[in-house]
Amino acid sequence: MGNDFVITILVRLLLVHGFTTMSCSVICSSATNPTDQEALLAFKSQITFKSDDPLVSNWTTEASFCTWVGVSCSSHRQRVTALNLSFMGFQGTISPCIGNLSFLTVLDLSNNSIHGQLPETVEYGSEGRVSTKGDVYSYGIMLMETFTRKKPTHEMFVGGLSLRQWVDSSFPDLIMEVVDANLLARDQNNTNGNLQTCLLSIMGLGLQCSLDSPEQRLDMKEVVVRLSKIRQQYISQT
Repeated sequence: MGNDFVITILVRLLLVHGFTTMSCSVICSSATNPTDQEALLAFKSQITFKSDDPLVSNWTTEASFCTWVGVSCSSHRQRVTALNLSFMGFQGTISPCIGNLSFLTVLDLSNNSIHGQLPETVEYGSEGRVSTKGDVYSYGIMLMETFTRKKPTHEMFVGGLSLRQWVDSSFPDLIMEVVDANLLARDQNNTNGNLQTCLLSIMGLGLQCSLDSPEQRLDMKEVVVRLSKIRQQYISQT
């Protein structure tokens, strides 16, 4: 197996492993975090409201998004933790960018005329709060996205078909048909199935992380342990 391929797969595994150990807790001391700000502005762009609505004058880049109407942020990282826009009289669709609010724990859009599906990365537990295993779910989706090179918003995922369903329908026998073709192209000298074993384990881990029931998912510590074992096994057999 060529050294360039080994470097490629290991770099990806290390990046994913590093993301896991951070447990989605990206450190950001600025109150103008672009990811959260852009997600909120994308949400705003998909709805209509009256000209005197507070979002018109308040939700602008001239002020920190943590001071915007309906937005609550964590005091330490200045990331959006709650979005309460109930009874605002909005109309429109839910932007998929709302899924980029990775620290969101409360989302209330009740009593508005908003339609559309929430992104896969946003899910609820009881009382409208995002499940404590939402990070694990998001990580599973991210694993599949990384090794298929397909985003959950890819144009192929229509008519109820999602990234997870696509991977699950190919697992385990046809899993090599959904992985990134560039990875396979680099595996010209693979004769012992090491790559397939590695990718099968990774995709299986992604599917376990993104099970419908939060109670059936792994916790993040177990995810780290399993990913480390996958990496070590791959290194030892190359």
